[in-house]
Amino acid sequence: MKWLAAAFAFSLCTLIGYMKSNKLSSRSNAISQLLHDLRQIGTQLEYTSLPIGELIKRIKTSIPELWEQLSQSLSQGKSTIEAWHETVELCEEDTLLGALEEEEMKVLNDFFSTFGSSDKNSQKQNINTACTQLESIFAEVDKDSKKKQKAFFTVGVLTGIALAILML
Repeated sequence: MKWLAAAFAFSLCTLIGYMKSNKLSSRSNAISQLLHDLRQIGTQLEYTSLPIGELIKRIKTSIPELWEQLSQSLSQGKSTIEAWHETVELCEEDTLLGALEEEEMKVLNDFFSTFGSSDKNSQKQNINTACTQLESIFAEVDKDSKKKQKAFFTVGVLTGIALAILML
């Protein structure tokens, strides 16, 4: 019975360490994919004069569920910010949006509050501003992620071993 409890404690601690490590990786990955998608939108915006909803439908994105939902909300006649908030509510659990923290969401909310309401140059400038902000956040998160991922996993395993030894 002690062996079973020790094995369970070890597994649980290892799993917690793995989940913490994975969360850091997911956040970094989500920011990277959003940066890619925003750059794609910016590039397409430069060469087409389609409405935002149609433009988003036509590009190949890293997070298709997110952009499809946003495009669908925009096609229902909602403003960009309303469509964005609805998309966030509907897609937060299903996509990588759930991995983002308040800092990244603030940048995205600020971006979508003005996106689609001005001329092409202003929109392109807004995309560049959002990308610059996300790049600085990404650099910080990626640096932290690389440092802490192994540490969280290792601490989880070592805590599991220590708990298992104490139980035996």
